[in-house]
Amino acid sequence: MLSVPPPPYRPSPPGSIHVEQETYEAFFRACRQMMTHRQALAYPVVEDFILRHVDVGTPNAALLSHIMAESLFKRLDSNLLEGKNIYVQSFDIPQIKMFYKMAKAYPHIFVSHDIANQHLAHGMKELRDITILELGIGKGVQLWKLLTLLMLDWNCRVEHVRVIGVDPDPANLEDTGASLAKLRKILPFNVTYKPVCGMIEDFSEAELAAMVSGGENLFVNAAYTLHHTYSPPDDKTTRLRLFERFARLRPRVFTLIEPNSDHDTESLSRRFHHCWNHFGTVFDLIDESELSSGEKFNIKEKFFGREIRDIFGSSDRFRCERHELYDTWLLRFARSGFKPVCDFKPELIVPDNCEIEYSDGLARLGFRGQCVIAVFAQTMY
Repeated sequence: MLSVPPPPYRPSPPGSIHVEQETYEAFFRACRQMMTHRQALAYPVVEDFILRHVDVGTPNAALLSHIMAESLFKRLDSNLLEGKNIYVQSFDIPQIKMFYKMAKAYPHIFVSHDIANQHLAHGMKELRDITILELGIGKGVQLWKLLTLLMLDWNCRVEHVRVIGVDPDPANLEDTGASLAKLRKILPFNVTYKPVCGMIEDFSEAELAAMVSGGENLFVNAAYTLHHTYSPPDDKTTRLRLFERFARLRPRVFTLIEPNSDHDTESLSRRFHHCWNHFGTVFDLIDESELSSGEKFNIKEKFFGREIRDIFGSSDRFRCERHELYDTWLLRFARSGFKPVCDFKPELIVPDNCEIEYSDGLARLGFRGQCVIAVFAQTMY
């Protein structure tokens, strides 16, 4: 059965990705044909968008079309990959390192970290002992900035910070530990670090409770990680149950940062629609950076290309990149008993190409009228 079709295509604003509406509609029809097992009709259409060669001079529209068409061919050839978290796969350049390179061209990333950190620091500064549960801690870049923010606040009363870092890559946990060891030398408060290797959805409720036991005043931060959580196709309850587990831990503040796009759908046409609009916008944003043409190309083709290939070329049962729209995350927070942080508004200093809309506990970061990232601050109190 076909799912409800996505909203009709609307051409991008002047200056953003320039693609004829016919190109969009051809891809959309091919996705519909594949969903209804008419692969023979889709094959020549998708083939037309595969370029024999791509390089730094390939226009955004052609590059995005190439990556998606290449990925869709895996479906047409019945050779789907089994998905695997791309942050723990072996690449010539690890995905986590590409993430930080990408953030230099995508200012919204560090703006989102700053907004989340301001919410966390505001909730922490009057407390003496705090526990931070970092989900997908990466190399600890956001955590470093948070601890520095606390250090520079003359009104901060924090004496001890207990960091619990969860990440599926042991190298990330080790690097974060080394980074914290250097930072401890200048911090006016004590920091202890507990690395936990694994995916947060793999831990039982009892294991999760044991993980944070012994600490006081829990804060939870999840930046660009929860869209990786596994759930069976069309299962909309797995992530809700995970949020309900977090709610039972009663965190003082739970900050979440996620891209705003719907790739957690089994409808290929809807997935294509959101992928096209989201990554097309992001590619245009990257072009505004001062990085070299080669660096911009690597970010698009390697970092985002890996995500797009996972979205279209991996088995639906095991796909890793399952982004959702921000209102889906908001509903999940509400259904699990959270409420927005209302007693604090962060200082919103953003670059000219970063649009922002703020309401209680929610910042929507955009570019040329399209929201690309959402930052949430929720509480149980």
